[in-house]
Formats: sequence, structure tokens, C-alpha cells
Amino acid sequence: MRRTGAIVAVVLAGLSATIGASVAGAAPTAGQLSNCVANVTGVARPQAVKRAVCAGVISALASVGPRLGLAVIPLESTPGADGFQLEFSPTADPAEPDADAGTDFNGASPCHIELFPAFWKPLGSKLGAQRRLVLTHEVVHCYQDVVWGSSAVVGAVPKFIVEGSAEYLGDDAVGYGDSPSWWPPWFNPAHPQRSLLDRSYDALGWYALVARVTGSLWSRMVGAWRAYVSGGSDAFIHALGGDDKDVETAWGPSLVNRHSWGSPWISSGPGLGPGEHSVGAYGANTGKLQEWAGEVDRDPPHSGRLVLIRVSGGYGAVHDESGHHLVGFVDQLFCTDPHGCPIKFETCTNGTNITVPRLDAHYTLAVSSGATGGEYTVAGYSNVNSIAPDASPCDPDTSGVTKSALEHYSEDPCALLTSSEVEGATGLQPRPPEPPPSGESEGPPAPARPLTESGEVGLASPQGGLCTWNLEQPIEQDFLIAQAAIQEKPWQEIIDEPNLRGSQEVHGLGEDAICQNGYVQGLVPALYIELNSDWYLGVSGGHSCAAAIEMGKEAYAAVEGF
Repeated sequence: MRRTGAIVAVVLAGLSATIGASVAGAAPTAGQLSNCVANVTGVARPQAVKRAVCAGVISALASVGPRLGLAVIPLESTPGADGFQLEFSPTADPAEPDADAGTDFNGASPCHIELFPAFWKPLGSKLGAQRRLVLTHEVVHCYQDVVWGSSAVVGAVPKFIVEGSAEYLGDDAVGYGDSPSWWPPWFNPAHPQRSLLDRSYDALGWYALVARVTGSLWSRMVGAWRAYVSGGSDAFIHALGGDDKDVETAWGPSLVNRHSWGSPWISSGPGLGPGEHSVGAYGANTGKLQEWAGEVDRDPPHSGRLVLIRVSGGYGAVHDESGHHLVGFVDQLFCTDPHGCPIKFETCTNGTNITVPRLDAHYTLAVSSGATGGEYTVAGYSNVNSIAPDASPCDPDTSGVTKSALEHYSEDPCALLTSSEVEGATGLQPRPPEPPPSGESEGPPAPARPLTESGEVGLASPQGGLCTWNLEQPIEQDFLIAQAAIQEKPWQEIIDEPNLRGSQEVHGLGEDAICQNGYVQGLVPALYIELNSDWYLGVSGGHSCAAAIEMGKEAYAAVEGF
């Protein structure tokens, strides 16, 4: 818990001295303990109690500081020193009567830890797990004070940063969660879900999400704390990696927390058991999200054989009980007709073929939002041509080509291949095998067919010539898929990457397939092995990079002309 107010604010000139050279996991020396016990203030307590608390604080200081990249706060607690100070308070905190402890500035010290009766009255000669966690949480506050420098600055920092980061780092440092847990309020059953900016201790769920997607937060936390001072909450979120696309994409699904569905439909963190909590049912066909929030809509109502889900300000994800799922879309059309699905594509009146993934009529929709908040809508249709022009995927602006793909290729349109060059480079393409009738074996795959047979693929190059193409001109997505396959050869980049535990971006239809920490992050198209939009190789989050590369190699070798 953080306390500010009556204590005089002092800007620290920097802390350099460390006493006793304690290391993480090492027991405090006899001299360190004696010095601490001698300088404890407040209510008189037995020596054994003081020694237990001093040992806990000294160990936490020695463990947390180096992990943050900061010098260990000096261990002297004499009056006027800039080391930590320990006080047994005779009364509870008036602002939070149930609080165990609080931390604030006191003179030159950024680490005045005050223990309230709820903490010290039942305490004997051993701390126990919960009190050790409380002290570690307070020590994180001490290092926040070192970074922020004054109680005036600390008092202006939002609680989702002050308390949320202290709760997460404290839990992570000791390896277990608080009691009572702050996980239930993170999985808030109310709708709409609260903004991250309005959360406090329960923001630990967001920190756990960012850590799960991007890696350990310890090395980034101090820079993020400083970023808040210079740029506010959005700057803090950015410095920590919280605005990473993979984080935003996983936010909504993580609130479902259904481990049988795998990543990103899970949450994990200190004190959270597998599938222990989940955001409850909602059941609406539209919703608004506050800034930096996630939402879960279970079984949104709709009618018609097709359902169009549109998301603004964030990303959508769906999963049904049959295993159909898609993560990270913005506007997506699905086929939910149990008798008419699956289908290869819907044909628009302008001739465009729109890929329509299969989805059960009953499914879970998860949505996330960024800095400006978000909104989603769910609507059913009988066919693709009954969708209003401003929302239709048949419109040139939403013809199935992602905007990032358009922008990517429009930067150098003169480098695009013409339709004939695409056909010449790829030749014949493999076709996916048709599903066998019930009870029959699958058999060999169907033979390859020419690209232009029956008009199945139209490799329309940009209107007005390649060098004059702009984003307002319609272009078929097959043409752009071919560019990624022929010109960029994305899997070759990964195959040649010597360090698979690094981060490698691979472009394919405007999405980024990221090989990070040994795993493919997010649901992204990694390599298209056919120009038709109805069949492609998609590598979803959770695959190891090694497995994904083998899949890519096989597909890569199957395409003629490479």
C-alpha cells in the first residue's frame, strides 16, 4: 500500500552506498540484522518479531533492486539516513483500515515502511508467506520512490501503475499471489469492463498478460516508471510493451481463460490457477469498450447464414465449441449455417470472391481496445450482397486486402509484378484435397490446376499502371499474396535466422508473423502457399518457431518456381 501526504517531500540526489553486499536469496548478516533491530521505531515488540521483519525487508531489498537494475537501497535506518526505515505503528491507517503496511518518504529516506496492527499483532518469530509478500510489495514501492524522487510525483501517478506494478512485481518476486487474491476483480463480471487506467491492485492481470506475451517486465519497469513522468499513462504503457499488437490481440481472449482452447485464450500469473476465473456471459450484438480494456461477449445474437463482426479501435477474436477460431481480426465475415458451411467463398456482384471461415452458430467473441477505446458490432445476413456498402467486404476499401498490406505495397508500387509475371513465376499451384465422404479414406490430393482455370483466380494488377497505384484503387488480394510469396520469400528469412530466440518479422498479406522467445506470437498468416484466398498455411500462436519453420519449408518447396 502507498501512503503520501503529511511526510515532507525530498528529491533524492541518488543512492550509491550499499551495506553488507546482500545478494538475492542470501540471508542477512548478523550485523545487518542488529543494525536494523536497533533502529526500529514505534510500538515496542519482542526482539524475535523485529528480527523476522528486518530479515524479510533486507532480503527483499537485496532481491528486488538488482532485478530492476537499481542500486540496493542502503541498509542503515538511523534518523536522517537515506536508507530504509521501519516503524511499528500503534494505529491502523485511517484511509485503509484493513491495510497491513504502507510506504512513504521520511526525511532523506525513500523507504519508510510503516507496519500497522493488522500486520504485527499476530506476528511471531516467523513471517510466513503472506507477510513476506506484503514486505516485498512495500519494497517495490521503495524503489518506485527512488525513481520518482518525491511524494508530490508519487501522488500524481495513477494507481494502476503505483499499486498495480507493485502488486505484480511483488507476487512475481516471491512466486505466489496475494491473499485475498486480486484476480477476481481483474475478471470483473460487470459490463463494460473497466479501463486499465481506472484499476489499482487488480491491474496485476494486465501486467501478467504483457509479461506472458512479451517476456519479463523487470528490465523494462524502471524505464516505464520514468516514461510516465515525461509522457503520462500512454507513454508508460508503450514503454512496457503494453501497446504491442500481440498484447492487444490477446487481451480479450485471455479474459475467457479457458485452458483447453490454448493460447491466447488463457490467463496465467502468480496466484492464478488454470481456468480459475473467467469473465462472465454478456450476450449482446454490439458493445463499447473504454480505453485500454478487454471484453467478452458469449453467444452474441444474430440471424442469417452469414455473420459480420466489425471491430473499431482494437481487435476481435472468436472461438466455438467445435474448435473453429480466429484471432486478431478487425472486420470479418463468417459462415454460421450448419447446413451450408463450410464454403470456399462468397461471390460479390462485382466478381470478387470473399473467403468466409466456418463458425458455429453459438460462439464466444472477445474484443480488446487501445488508447481511444473501441466498439464492436455483430450482424447476420443471408448473403454477402445484402450487406450495406459501407460495411461490405465487397467494397474496394474492404475487399479482403488488409490496409497494412495496401500500405506496404503502395510504398514502392513500381516494384510490384504484373499479373502475367505472377503467373509465370508460380505456374501450377497445389490444391487442397476435398474432404472425403463419411466412412471413406481421404485418398490422394486433387491434381493441381492452372491459375486461371474457370476464372478461379484473377490476378488483377493495380489500375492505371503499377507506378501510379494508390490506396483508393481496387486490387484483388490474390495479387498481393503473390507478391509476398514471390518477392519477399518470407520463410527464407526465418530459415536463415541463426538465433530463433530473437524476434523476426515476416510479412504476408500485411500481417506480421513474429518468431519471439522460441514461439510464433499471435494468430497470423505466416506463409501463403496458394494464390487462391480460400486456402493458405496459417501458423497460430503457440506453435514453436522450429515447428512453424518446418511447416513453412514444406509449403515453400511445394510451390513451383522457388
